[in-house]
Amino acid sequence: LPERHRANRDALREALTAESVDAARLEALRRDELALAEEASRRITQAVVDASKVLTPEQRRKLAAMMDRMRGPG
Repeated sequence: LPERHRANRDALREALTAESVDAARLEALRRDELALAEEASRRITQAVVDASKVLTPEQRRKLAAMMDRMRGPG
């Protein structure tokens, strides 16, 4: 996933600095980034489900607190 995201970011930069902007290309990149975000979300959710099967309730509370700290304020 990170490699595709970097490639999309590079492609976006190229598309935006071209002589003319290709709206269809930008839309394709947007859709691909949404698909990457969806896949990342799916993977994270599955990892949390898998972890919850082996963690105690106290460990899950600590994991939730750690996730809150990682997310930051807001």
